Amino acid sequence: MYLHRYNEGTLSRMRTEYVTPLLGKYDAYAEQLDKQIDNADSTSDANRFKKRACRFSEATGRIARVR
Repeated sequence: MYLHRYNEGTLSRMRTEYVTPLLGKYDAYAEQLDKQIDNADSTSDANRFKKRACRFSEATGRIARVR
């Protein structure tokens, strides 16, 4: 987004069109990881999914601190 194109509705538009749907996708992915952990066939699969969930929660935590 070019700075000279900002107006009073730009930030709210970006939030509703991009940020809010992206956060919804993040929540859905976190739920999917939780289900995969619960339904894992082996402990190695469960550990792999737990590592992914941990990395994902760290990344989303960094995003939350920026807000």
